[in-house]
Amino acid sequence: MTDKTQEKIESLQRMITLNQGRVDSLIQKHGHGCRPSYVSEELCHYGERVERYKHELNRLNDCRWLRLNELYS
Repeated sequence: MTDKTQEKIESLQRMITLNQGRVDSLIQKHGHGCRPSYVSEELCHYGERVERYKHELNRLNDCRWLRLNELYS
């Protein structure tokens, strides 16, 4: 694995943590029930980011696993 790939993985992990923290903070502040529409919009926005970053992280990890498999086969 290259240093660049490892840096990208670490960056994605930080972004997932940051955005999930924002989701958790909004839920803690406004709850799960009735809340202003802008809060629901922000929750959706941050949630989509988390999912996108997780997808990219999984893709990088899959590629890394395939490369390691090729090296040791």
